[in-house]
Amino acid sequence: YGEALLKIEQRQREMVRDGLADGSLQPYTEPGGRAVDFFCLSLCLMVGTASLPHVLMRYFTTPSVRGARRSVSWSLLFISFLYLTAPAYAAFAKLEVYTNIIGQPLSSLPSWVFKFSKIGLVEICGQHPLTAAEASIACNISSHDARPLHLQDFHIENDAVVIATPEIAGLPYTVAGLVAAGGLAAALSTADGLLLAISNALSHDVY
Repeated sequence: YGEALLKIEQRQREMVRDGLADGSLQPYTEPGGRAVDFFCLSLCLMVGTASLPHVLMRYFTTPSVRGARRSVSWSLLFISFLYLTAPAYAAFAKLEVYTNIIGQPLSSLPSWVFKFSKIGLVEICGQHPLTAAEASIACNISSHDARPLHLQDFHIENDAVVIATPEIAGLPYTVAGLVAAGGLAAALSTADGLLLAISNALSHDVY
């Protein structure tokens, strides 16, 4: 992960130098306080998640105080894995985009770009092209022109990063389906826990 961050910073400097991005693009690891900010944010997210009402309810299901403490420890452990790997997941996706998308001719773009452009998650020059020829038209360049793609001409939605990374890595589409199913299951589980917490609070206050 640390090596990926350094490669992102190096690639950002190269893009600014080669005119693929404007000068407002700041290196990924600057300023130096970002490392401290990262760990403080991770700590706040972990502690904040552990104090959510639908999470606290699970501690009451343990048979003893010792079991509740162990439950808290295990919860924080797995929550820390989640919050520490999510930024790494995003960093690897950004490195892939900077390396194999930005600076490449439109005719050399990988197929996943147009696949996710079809469903509106990727934009090239403000359009959603389905082929390299349509991308050339959107950018007002000839299809035979090998002009590289600039950073400001490419946009990918944040939601696309999660489901696009397995596709970028060349994994079967079923992996992306499993990732999407996992996210949906987590959302439903959270909603169920919150609904249960609200019902318990209302029943305690009313009755």
